[in-house]
Amino acid sequence: GMRKSLLPLLLPPLLAALAACAIPELTISYYENVPCRLLQQLLNESYDKAHVTVWCTNYSMWHKNVVDAFKDGKGGPDLAVYDSQWLGEFVDGEYLLDISDLVENYTTRYFQMDYFGVWPADSGRYYGFGISGNNYMLVLRKDIFNKYNFSWRFSDWNDMLEAARFFKSNTSENFDYGFVATWCGNFDACYDEMACTLMQMFLSFGGDLWDAKSYKIKGVLDSIRNEQAMKLGLSLLETCQPKGCADMHYNSVIHALCYGESPLGMLWVNFGQSFMNETACPMKDKLHYISVPKGDQGIGVLGGQGLGIMRQSPNLEAAKELLSWLLLPETQYRWSELGGLTTMSSIMQDYEFILRQPFNIVYVANFAFTEDLWRLPEYFELMRTHMETLHKGMTGELTPMAALQEAAAKEQDEVDEHHPCGPSECKHDGFPEWAAILIPLLIVGVLFVVILVAVVVGAIVAVTVMRKRFIQKGINMHRTVIFGRRAQN
Repeated sequence: GMRKSLLPLLLPPLLAALAACAIPELTISYYENVPCRLLQQLLNESYDKAHVTVWCTNYSMWHKNVVDAFKDGKGGPDLAVYDSQWLGEFVDGEYLLDISDLVENYTTRYFQMDYFGVWPADSGRYYGFGISGNNYMLVLRKDIFNKYNFSWRFSDWNDMLEAARFFKSNTSENFDYGFVATWCGNFDACYDEMACTLMQMFLSFGGDLWDAKSYKIKGVLDSIRNEQAMKLGLSLLETCQPKGCADMHYNSVIHALCYGESPLGMLWVNFGQSFMNETACPMKDKLHYISVPKGDQGIGVLGGQGLGIMRQSPNLEAAKELLSWLLLPETQYRWSELGGLTTMSSIMQDYEFILRQPFNIVYVANFAFTEDLWRLPEYFELMRTHMETLHKGMTGELTPMAALQEAAAKEQDEVDEHHPCGPSECKHDGFPEWAAILIPLLIVGVLFVVILVAVVVGAIVAVTVMRKRFIQKGINMHRTVIFGRRAQN
């Protein structure tokens, strides 16, 4: 009787424990920022088919942790959020699982899907999708601009420089900085921060990092337009004196804008959530968000991250199920409600999304018109060279043009070493490109000569044979005549 009475009481917790044991444990690697925490919130409240933990790691260690875990063969995440530029390295290194079958119905439903998912660029094979989009925005104190009747509708970067100088020199406001941005050029500490700031300026001035169609860097990076952009960057840095902001990181920019140290700054849109809490950001209600001047090209820098499945995950089926769920429109809608910057086009173009956060309109207006940095497996090698060399030009060790020329030469050598034939596969391994064209021509030429010699020799032989026959015929006729006369006599 006691056993029967205890069974109904023990059965529910026992079944619950068994069910919990059956639910897989999944991990996602990301870096410490607001979207990382929002992703964890989304999964906690809406996903019940697995226990999912999002690792919000230190920004400078984000890439290293994923790569090291994969190379060790253990302890790595089941899924990884990655910068779009890492895709070549992650696919060539066989870190990511081919998920073309999972995304086949979504490839045209997400903006910049190819940037985040396809490698090689023309392969049509997908290894991820854009979980979080991004582009640059300007953050400014609209109240201060209005107070001094100063226009914040900048036509170009020179207009912005004029504003930065005006407010830095305004003693009554006592700003520490006229303009703040991520100028940190230390690759190990700041990864790509200064490089992205400068690339936005390069594009605005009509320049670029390289020609992605030919893999040409020399003559592109070291252009007059890029030099002009760097010179303007140096002028903006001067508005930080005497305090200085040459080593500014994202958190420093957010702090300067939130605590009234600067009236103007440039930052990625996905840091917008950092300005939404009045306790952490006292200037919250005074900040305004607008697009960065983009110049004649109308192009900005692509930011944001893709999400893919790690091939060595012991929970591949559960990881596929999670990624498929994240792709769904209803999941993306909830992600956007929490503050995530979805890349799903139908949600981005909805007025509800545009009006949800004050910076969303800047994101929607610009994200589809962005361009990525080098999308090559050697991205990290190139970025280290780029940051270390251009930093010399931003700290006075080299002139802007000298820094651009040094960077262009080094980066071209690095790209040529790995891609001697540019974006195309080299023909006839071991032969230079000219040989691949010349050798077939030589073969055709030799065949032509052989055929010509054969024809000539054949003609000579034919003529010789005919000549012999003709002579023999003449001899025979001559004999017939002679013997005929003899017979008559």
